[in-house]
Order: sequence, then C-alpha cells, then structure tokens
Amino acid sequence: PGRLQALAVTMVSTGLRPAEAAGLTADRLDLLHGTLRVDRQLRDKLGPDKLPTFGTPKTRSSKREIDLPDELIGILEAHLAEYGLGSGGLVFAGPRLGQPMTRGRLSEAWRTYTDGITFADDVRGWHSLRHTYATTALAAGVPPNIVAANLGHKHAGVTLSVYSHDPRDARRESRNAVANALGIAVGK
Repeated sequence: PGRLQALAVTMVSTGLRPAEAAGLTADRLDLLHGTLRVDRQLRDKLGPDKLPTFGTPKTRSSKREIDLPDELIGILEAHLAEYGLGSGGLVFAGPRLGQPMTRGRLSEAWRTYTDGITFADDVRGWHSLRHTYATTALAAGVPPNIVAANLGHKHAGVTLSVYSHDPRDARRESRNAVANALGIAVGK
C-alpha cells in the first residue's frame, strides 16, 4: 500500500536496516540538503505513553549520514505530504494513530502485502531490501568503501564478503575487462 511504498523505496535506495528506517524521525531527515542521519533505531517495545522508544544502532560505525538519491527526496516529500508524521515524529508509521512500525508490525505487513508473490529462497522480508541495495550498488560500480559507509560497515571487506555475489554471468562478462582496459588484444 501507499503508506509502505516510501519505506520500501527508502530502504532499497539507501541500505537502511529495517529498525533504522522504522525509527527515522523528521529531525533526522534533511530533504533540503538531501541527507538523513542514522544515530539510533526503533526498539520493539513502546514506552508507557505508547510513544516509540529508540536504541543505539547495531554498531558504532552504524552511526552515519547518507546522501539521498534525488528521486527519493521527491518520494519522501510526497509521502510526508500525504501521510504526515507518526507518533514521536516518525516518518514511517502504521495506519492507526501513527503507530510505530515495530519489528512485529513490519513482519506482518511484509507477509500481508507480499502474499502470493514468489521470491528467491534468500529473500527474507524487509532486510532483503538492504541486500538489494548493496548488491545493486556494487554491480553498478559504486566503490565498495562508499557502499560500506552507507550500510554502516566499518570496513569494505565486511560489505564485500556479505553482499558481493559471484553470479556466473557476471564472471563471464568480466573475463576480458582487465585485458580490454589495458589495451591487450584478446584472442589474437
């Protein structure tokens, strides 16, 4: 549904973890300069006042600033214009009373709205969008250190070992890349 589209597009185009995206508040989003700041994530437990509670990111290097793609800025502006902010200033919230999208609510939404869609065996919910971001960015030639920084990894080696895939087609396509770049006549 429309309420979740901006969440999905944000995750797949920035590499945010589900709890980081669900915990994004307006004060961490700067659409004028096209950035978002990750310095916390949504916790599963609500406060006694039913407001969201936040915890530290997964790791120290998970604290980061991400430059937003131009298209995403427009999507987020439209999302905020249509749905407004949820409780506690959340950018992405559930339909009832702007409730936080906790892990349970995110999982339920994923199951509900992807029912009947066939995915590859390794697609497991919202976190798969993070993997899609990373593998797509690497395949598009974004330097691994930039992808790692956007994902909140301390070292690009982590990014490459977890998110870099070695599909047979890519290996075939790349077999002559170095020779061509060096001007070596291949096959002559």
